[in-house]
Amino acid sequence: MEKIFVQRPQAEVSFLKDCNRKVAQSCAELKNFYSPLFCGEWLLYLPQDNLQQMAKYIYQHQEWTNFTWKDAVISAIFGEVRNLQGKISGQMKAIGFSTKEEAMLNTLTLDVVKSSEIEGESLNYGQVRSSIARRLGIDAAGLSSIDRNVEGIVDMMLDTTQNYLQPLTEERLFAWHSALFPTGYSGMHKIEVARYRTGEMQVIS
Repeated sequence: MEKIFVQRPQAEVSFLKDCNRKVAQSCAELKNFYSPLFCGEWLLYLPQDNLQQMAKYIYQHQEWTNFTWKDAVISAIFGEVRNLQGKISGQMKAIGFSTKEEAMLNTLTLDVVKSSEIEGESLNYGQVRSSIARRLGIDAAGLSSIDRNVEGIVDMMLDTTQNYLQPLTEERLFAWHSALFPTGYSGMHKIEVARYRTGEMQVIS
């Protein structure tokens, strides 16, 4: 099927009113096979199969859970990654132990801070760094007072990043939830902690 351009809805309605019955019927049938997509000052009608190719979200693709790939393509990429990993490993062996600790501490701190920013939560970098250093037994000067919510997020993030090979069990999920909401409140609202919610849930983005 070829692409068909029709003016915006207002002009389209006026056009259909002036068309004879046969043309109007043809246009109505056309919409059964084409879907509208705005493109500048025009309303572009694309075949349904073309819309499948233009899917914006992964779940809009047909058989999106059945992932496939080309070994020849990704093998070359994996080879480059392994080569870079070897170079990094060699450089890490050449530096001192304290430098390795500092690099790991900075990496984990940024991981926690940036991951929280994605969820709209701004954490104090110094508090996160001190909390991680204490848990990993790293001697790093830091803040003596750390917020309770920072401690909970660090606990959860360290478990997810350091113990990623462990099974994702119901108990582990509940432990993460409990670490994030130790008081049983989210702001001023009391919530169900360390268990599945029994009421309705609304996600607003």
